[in-house]
Amino acid sequence: MSDHRDFEKAVENLSSLLAGRSLPTSIRWLFADDVCLVGETLFVKRALPAENTDLIERLFLSEPADRLGIEVCLIGVCSEVAYCSVLVPSDEDVAAELMIRGVKYRIPDRLFRCEVIGLFGWLVRQPFRRKGVFPVWGLPERGR
Repeated sequence: MSDHRDFEKAVENLSSLLAGRSLPTSIRWLFADDVCLVGETLFVKRALPAENTDLIERLFLSEPADRLGIEVCLIGVCSEVAYCSVLVPSDEDVAAELMIRGVKYRIPDRLFRCEVIGLFGWLVRQPFRRKGVFPVWGLPERGR
């Protein structure tokens, strides 16, 4: 079974990978309800819940992640912050399709334009959000 040190090591590995590509190493963790994709722009809530890191760590250390593997991925970069998340496959077929075995790190070749917005901007954009777009569709739901 994984423990806290495994998550810390994953964060260190991700930070090293980001630094190696000249990307910011300040990481903030995202869930599906923290982002809104409109056109080619990824909007991120300005006030991310303080609990996100703890919830991501709990997801990282979960039984499905231990059994099926986990993908630690960069979602977007904005204002010198790397917005990241984890993807835990729902079953063995999804794990095989995503080629996940153990811990997999992914930095997309092409990132969406990213913008941090406040509550009003967030509410205005909700009716226009794109659904089913990778990598946004795979973000975990809060409370999973």
